[in-house]
Amino acid sequence: MIQVLPLKDEKLKKELFEKCGKNIQNGECVTAADGDEILGYCLFSIVDNTVTIHEIMPRDDILMADGVLRSALYVASQRFVFKAFCDNDNLIDLLKRLSFIKDEKTRELDMDKLFKSCSHSE
Repeated sequence: MIQVLPLKDEKLKKELFEKCGKNIQNGECVTAADGDEILGYCLFSIVDNTVTIHEIMPRDDILMADGVLRSALYVASQRFVFKAFCDNDNLIDLLKRLSFIKDEKTRELDMDKLFKSCSHSE
């Protein structure tokens, strides 16, 4: 059974951030896992009432990417954080496919999409 949950393993979290070239203090991660096997993840941070998405993996599995992104945004919403951005240019096309881009210029994400149905272009 696949579970999507915040990652508690600080060592693994640090490894995932390093793998994507980020050294984010207080970074967070949600993973989609089947037992011990990580199938996907979203790296993010919450600072000053803003959530910033740093990485989403895998990028080629649109449903998995949608699931881990929504889970990260849900974590933020549970902390009453409703402003979201992406700091990774390589994610913009994926975020467009997922219909989460609110403003491409500022890379702001549409948090309202979290509370609407899943729809994306293949």
